[in-house]
Amino acid sequence: MSRFLKVIDSISNWSGEFLKYAVFLMIAMLCYEVLLRYVFDAPTIWAHETTKHLYGMYSVLMGAYCLRYGQHIRIDVIYGAMPKRGQAIFD
Repeated sequence: MSRFLKVIDSISNWSGEFLKYAVFLMIAMLCYEVLLRYVFDAPTIWAHETTKHLYGMYSVLMGAYCLRYGQHIRIDVIYGAMPKRGQAIFD
């Protein structure tokens, strides 16, 4: 089990390190879309759709990365009122 968890942690770490730079790709694609749409009046469908799909992937995979390092957003009112065992289950 410990080996399995180490593999999962390494996958989360690798994907997080890779995807934290994917934000720049998404920004560039959206800037490209805005430039074509409003300056050249030639909108593209693929840039907006691809950015939405990349953001979905980014959110899911970066959630695992953030959770690995304890940086995930929690609702402290509920989380803080729980016993340590309940907090461990949520984590």
